[in-house]
Amino acid sequence: MRKVVILTLIGIMVTGSSCALRRVHTERELYQRAMAHLEGRRFAFAERDFTLVLELNENQERAYYYRGIVRIQLEDFSGAVADLTQAIRLNPDYTETRFLRGMAYLRNEDYLLAVKDFSSAILRKEKEARFFHARAQAKVGLEDYRGAISDYDQAIKYSNGKNYQYYLDRAEAFIFLRAFPSALADLNYLVRKQPRNPNHYMYRASVRLRAGDREGACLDWSRAGELGDIDAYDYIREYCN
Repeated sequence: MRKVVILTLIGIMVTGSSCALRRVHTERELYQRAMAHLEGRRFAFAERDFTLVLELNENQERAYYYRGIVRIQLEDFSGAVADLTQAIRLNPDYTETRFLRGMAYLRNEDYLLAVKDFSSAILRKEKEARFFHARAQAKVGLEDYRGAISDYDQAIKYSNGKNYQYYLDRAEAFIFLRAFPSALADLNYLVRKQPRNPNHYMYRASVRLRAGDREGACLDWSRAGELGDIDAYDYIREYCN
């Protein structure tokens, strides 16, 4: 009788171990499948699989992190904030998670919370251009244009001037302040660097018109038209004849 009991207990232990191994394997498989969906931009499937991973292991920090990314892509910003908050709770030292939660706040127009997260990320990684750029965008949302310009300055500095979008965004902040010469300086730089981009001429034309330089605006619209922007001729007909 004792032998039968011992054998039964051994059987239960072996069965339990096998179930545990299957669970770990299933979690790993689901995680890998979720990552494959994420890389393939199949966001709804990725969200489903990360959710299944978290049902198996509610402390899987990376699953919260990546599901947060997925939910940003799906424009579920509140869900993304919830996931990234959980990821921060489980791993408070990972700077990227704070940045991404800031991006979710930014997309949801929660600008004050976005500034807070971006500032926290900058404290941890002081020379990351995209952190300053993101905080500048949040400050624009708060109508803090001077603060935004200061952050755009830092973004341009730490990107070594290689990201032209930063110049365009800084020009826009200057326009809000009606600082047209400064805006034009940024747009002139973009025209020099990308002389065949019609968008730069269109944008510079609008600033020149607002600054009272109708002749310069008309020349820019003409150049944009030459480069293939047919909308430029509507402006020429309205303002230049």
